[in-house]
Amino acid sequence: MTPLRIEPAKGPAQALVLLLHGVGASAQAMAPLAQLLAARLPGATIVAPNGTQPFDLGAAGRQWFSVAGVTEDNRKARVEATLPTIEALLDDECARAQVSRGQAAVVGFSQGAILALHLAAASDRPPALTVSLAGRLAAGSLRVGQGPRSPVFLSHGANDTVIAAADGRHAAETLAGIGCEVAFELLPGHGHSIDARQADSVSRHLADRLLALSPSR
Repeated sequence: MTPLRIEPAKGPAQALVLLLHGVGASAQAMAPLAQLLAARLPGATIVAPNGTQPFDLGAAGRQWFSVAGVTEDNRKARVEATLPTIEALLDDECARAQVSRGQAAVVGFSQGAILALHLAAASDRPPALTVSLAGRLAAGSLRVGQGPRSPVFLSHGANDTVIAAADGRHAAETLAGIGCEVAFELLPGHGHSIDARQADSVSRHLADRLLALSPSR
């Protein structure tokens, strides 16, 4: 499956945004958000790769880690086993765009958001910004990296019945407790998806903060 990739309209990339889709989906599920980000951050490379594994519950999509038989007790081990793959993916895309991790943001939805949040906490070289859409932390003690903390923006639907808004808020509180700068947005009437309001708030957040971190070339 081909990843979704949008390069800057002109000149070298000033930043990178890596989009991680949810379980059972594909890179194309992130296309509306990617297009809005490209419009708001014309100097950024926007990349949405496909999950590294086929979805193992029967649909045609992809996944980052298996959810077959997943429980509160074993989810954390699966997440942490996947983090080196996400680290390598981020490094590869930074190298391709010729930017540093200090010019990169990781944006995840659902399963992708779970990985983005754990990466923000555990990586010794976290991205400059992390965004979680309908995300949570896996239960258990949080692995904490030795590097600087990544600022984290969490956006969650108040009516999410897949990953409850309370789980998103708990993630925000936990990450703040290890030193992350955290912003939490609760969207009334919104469920488990990326709607226009959420895409707008995420793109504005990144446009306000990400390119400001990028040196001019």
